[in-house]
Amino acid sequence: MRGTIIEQTNPKKKTMKNYGPWKFNSKNLTLTHENGYEIDVESWTTSAEVLDWIFQIHSKTWNNADTMQGLILAIEEIIDPQANLCSFGTEQGPIVVSKVSKAAIRHNLVSAPS
Repeated sequence: MRGTIIEQTNPKKKTMKNYGPWKFNSKNLTLTHENGYEIDVESWTTSAEVLDWIFQIHSKTWNNADTMQGLILAIEEIIDPQANLCSFGTEQGPIVVSKVSKAAIRHNLVSAPS
């Protein structure tokens, strides 16, 4: 499963991307589940916080395989945790998500095929 662009306000600047049942908004750095549950991506500043979110979502009654797969893919594409948070098992955070994700957002949203 790869992310799918779902909305664009300008042909050169795509602002939303789908990750299964999740929608990522690069303008306000939120990840919203199709049921309305929203995650402030800027809270992903350490590997512990990212792991906490993974288990928070895993414990929800509405969780399923697509929800978890989409969440993991979104985390990977938005902040690249292995490069920015936990390289070689060592905590690299805290990070400023808006700065770390800038290149990833540019690559995954603007350059992604529509």
